[in-house]
Formats: sequence, C-alpha cells, structure tokens
Amino acid sequence: MTKKGECHCITIYPSMKFGQPCVDHHRITAEHMAMVWWSGNYELKYLEDNWPGMSRGAVLVACWYMARYGTRMWRKRWKDWLYVAETELWYSRYDTCPMPPQQADERAEIEHGANTP
Repeated sequence: MTKKGECHCITIYPSMKFGQPCVDHHRITAEHMAMVWWSGNYELKYLEDNWPGMSRGAVLVACWYMARYGTRMWRKRWKDWLYVAETELWYSRYDTCPMPPQQADERAEIEHGANTP
C-alpha cells in the first residue's frame, strides 16, 4: 500500500556513482534496479525487505526512467508499458500502476506467437 504523500524520484549527483541516475538518493542506480526487475529473479517483497528504502514506487520510477531515457534497448523493451504507466506515475499512483514486463513475460509471448499458426 502506498503511503499518503509518498513520492519517488531519480537523483543525479556527480559525486554519487559517477553521476549515474540513482533511485531516491540511494546508491542504487536506476539501471541496476531495472535490470533486477527485468531478470525476474526477485519478487517485489524480496526487494522491499532486503534493500532499505526500496518499495514498489521506487522500482516503478527506476523502470520508468529507463523506459523514457535509457538506452534504445530499454526504450524498445518497455515502450508499450511506458505509454500505459506514465500518467499513473505522474500522479504518484503507484498502487494502480502496472509493473513493467519481465524477461519471462517476453519469452512467453515469443513462444506463444511461434505456436500460433
């Protein structure tokens, strides 16, 4: 459940991680968080329990940043999700915003498409 007034951000400080975009003033880069989510190896609960300050909203904002400003790979991967999620994130509605697809979702979609005549 999102706390009232909860708001997440991407911060860029030259003195922190050589100026790479980080999530909520932590030393966790947006790309690292997006990669962890994309891999699908960890559940959201695990991320919240093991990384202090990380929540559903922080993961969503990191993934949004990579979908909007990341390399072409990230922009292509989450283009459709970005279109749906951007408005929800703008208004900090983290509970109603869908999570971005994971690698397993993409594999299942490819396999399903290959099996369809």
